Amino acid sequence: MAIASMAITLAALVISPTIQATPVPTSPDPTSHAQAAAHFEELIRRGTAGFNDWDCRPTKFHPNPLVLVHGTLVNALTNWFYMAPRFVAEGYCVFALTYGQHPAIPIVYGLTAMEKSAQQLSEFVDKVLNATGADKVDMVGHSQGSLMPRYWMKNLGGASKIRKFAGIGSIQYGTNLLGLIPFLESLGLYDPIKKLVDPICESCFQFFTNSTFINDLNRDGDTLPGIDYLMIASK
Repeated sequence: MAIASMAITLAALVISPTIQATPVPTSPDPTSHAQAAAHFEELIRRGTAGFNDWDCRPTKFHPNPLVLVHGTLVNALTNWFYMAPRFVAEGYCVFALTYGQHPAIPIVYGLTAMEKSAQQLSEFVDKVLNATGADKVDMVGHSQGSLMPRYWMKNLGGASKIRKFAGIGSIQYGTNLLGLIPFLESLGLYDPIKKLVDPICESCFQFFTNSTFINDLNRDGDTLPGIDYLMIASK
């Protein structure tokens, strides 16, 4: 029971920083994370405030459609309900996918292995390019959404389909949760806890420094030619 409790705590520590705190917008769209979570399927379907408007066509001022990629434990609406309409108001064609669903867990996403989520992103970007007639997308990702797309770029042919990539609150080189991971390793608890967390959140342990995912992703460098990068973080 002690290990199970620690596993739950660890999972919460990993995923809680990925929930984006945003002001409440004055618009007819969802005004809280709770409301957005309750209605996101309907809202995505109808393309709220221009969000996922498949009839949108890029302009000469914004020739690349903008793809928004959410973080862990959220979805397209709960992560972007404030920012997406504002990008639309600036003249962008804005699209956002919801990826990484655990079959037994509703509403929250980004839980499957990032390799699987990157495949979903690849299919979504292809759909956006086909719908808009554009050659490339620009992309903004938050938390996992600023890490997982790099796998798509590096391993799934995404580098030729993206021009600009901005990440908010990214963890490009992993995290040790302020020393918690080395502490668990010293107690011999890392592997037992990982076995408990993985069935719920495959992506969680991929975030950690020196994980196989992080090491493979950053091998041979952390950027690719032809893409403009911007990473935003705070202390």
